[in-house]
Amino acid sequence: MNPSRSRRPFLPALTAGALAVLLTGAALPASATTADTAAGPAGTTTAEADTAAAAPTVDRIAGADRFAVAVNVSKEGYPGGNGVAYLVTGLDYPDALGAAPAAVHTNGPLLLTTRDSIPPVVLAELNRLKPNLVIIVGGPNSVSAAVQTELAGVVSAPVVTRVQGTDRYDTSRKLVDYAFGSSGGPIAYVATGRNFPDALSAGAAAGSADAPVVLVDGTQTALDPATSGTLTARDFATVKVAGGPSAVSPGIVTDLDYLIDSVVRLNGADRYQTSIAINRDGFSTASRVFLATGSTFPDALAGAALAGTLDAPLFVVPSTCVPSEVLAEIGQLKASRVTLLGGPAALAPSVQALQPCSGPE
Repeated sequence: MNPSRSRRPFLPALTAGALAVLLTGAALPASATTADTAAGPAGTTTAEADTAAAAPTVDRIAGADRFAVAVNVSKEGYPGGNGVAYLVTGLDYPDALGAAPAAVHTNGPLLLTTRDSIPPVVLAELNRLKPNLVIIVGGPNSVSAAVQTELAGVVSAPVVTRVQGTDRYDTSRKLVDYAFGSSGGPIAYVATGRNFPDALSAGAAAGSADAPVVLVDGTQTALDPATSGTLTARDFATVKVAGGPSAVSPGIVTDLDYLIDSVVRLNGADRYQTSIAINRDGFSTASRVFLATGSTFPDALAGAALAGTLDAPLFVVPSTCVPSEVLAEIGQLKASRVTLLGGPAALAPSVQALQPCSGPE
């Protein structure tokens, strides 16, 4: 994780020829335009032929279900085991949205469970990791006491602690208190707790910046006193609001402006454009980029913890194509590797082929 990041300017949508060039990070020739059609080998343009060798490799972290995907993310991030692991429900998102940057800060994978029992694949991964500490995020309605009891059978006999609040917002504040304490960087992210895409995109960026994600009820017209207390107690210099006015109200942002020296709203026309805005702000370069579906939360939830640890952005994308602006960002970041999170049902083979979206996503 790297708290030192610079923001990059907006990149417009591109024609196919220029997109192929930007995806590889190469510069257009001085005489070329974005519609360059000079013939290259096998019908490619000259620019495409010259830069094809530099295109990023594309791979996928998949599994039989959401629990197995999270396990395989954990195996990639912590092949030699690890002393800390986070455990959250894989059946709903509210309690877990702030867990990815917390896991990055405390250097642990994020695994998923059902409410009343740990899936065998997850239990096997805990036995492989041999953690000394397992942190359950959420109350018994999300992860029951039976799961906490089951953790006693893990071979490393970990200490088990639970971070929970009275609701999803209080849980996110409690998670900031537990994981970050008085440490962490000068930045905090704020996102709505009523939906998941904006907070998931923010999770990797926040993890890379050593920053928490604090959830708010974005429909409210003012910032609640408890969240105000959480933010001011840590003397954050900058708060980054993930999402537009329909996600986090103007009244909340006005109150943040009163409390915090610098408040930046990162948003776009939809969840995909907001993801681009968050990552454009958070990353100026990255050797690896993660893609996850913007339609469901589990794969991105576990993947955001790995992405943040690797200082890699996570873009949410449609299930069947990649927005041209995301492809342009991959090129501008000079990423040499793109990793999909989830199987073909979540992200189709066309996404693995980095097929651009042909119209509105």
